[in-house]
Amino acid sequence: MDYYKVLGLSRDCNIADLKKTYRELSLIFHPDKNPGNELEATETFKMISNAYTNILDELQQTEPDRQQQRDEHKRQEKRERQEERERQKEECARQQQQQQREREKQEKRERQEMHKRKRQQKEHDRLQRDRALMEAAVDGDLPGVCENLMMGADVNYQDSAGFTALHYAAFMGYIDVTQELLRFPRIKVNMKDNDGNTPLSWACVYDYLEIIKIIQNAGGEEYVEGEEQQQQQQQDDDDDNEDDSENDSHEDDEEEEEYEEEEEEEGFW
Repeated sequence: MDYYKVLGLSRDCNIADLKKTYRELSLIFHPDKNPGNELEATETFKMISNAYTNILDELQQTEPDRQQQRDEHKRQEKRERQEERERQKEECARQQQQQQREREKQEKRERQEMHKRKRQQKEHDRLQRDRALMEAAVDGDLPGVCENLMMGADVNYQDSAGFTALHYAAFMGYIDVTQELLRFPRIKVNMKDNDGNTPLSWACVYDYLEIIKIIQNAGGEEYVEGEEQQQQQQQDDDDDNEDDSENDSHEDDEEEEEYEEEEEEEGFW
């Protein structure tokens, strides 16, 4: 007889489930609860009691093992839940680290872009100041020259023609602008334009005597376009003349030797 089937229990039930089911069935099939049907109720009640007793004995014998299995199952479930939480925690930490790295990369790119824009803006502002200094020098605007120098303009900036502010001041004959530019400590007095002329050269071309004197006192040197080529050409010509003189002298020596040899032969005869 299948006692579990009699009580309607599964084979993995425990003692608590058994007692609860037995109590419910006892209330239903107890002879006192079934007047007029005592015989059938008594047989059913005995069957239920017998099944209860047998199952209880079996459960009491196997309960320690079953309890151990249940405990082990609970511990296993607990470990699995703990491992799942650890995996979720690690995954969350990994995602947070990845997001942090992405944020740091983005911030780095933004900083680099910001520094690049700042450098470009700084270069643009510097170029604007340099050009403003050149324009002030061309116009003879002394306050403009002073202002742009104080704002950090490059006093040695050269335009497309190679002219500096000092070139323009000397070219145009602006004495006060020339003096102000020469007060600047980093100025290069002898810078040459694309034609090879210094500021002093232009002052000499237009015979600005006061400017010539000022630039010379600051260490300026005159350089006229083509002067180096002329000097080199003159040096080459001098070398050629020396070579010709040596050749002529050598030829004269040879002629003199030939003449002496002829005289010796005539004397012999």
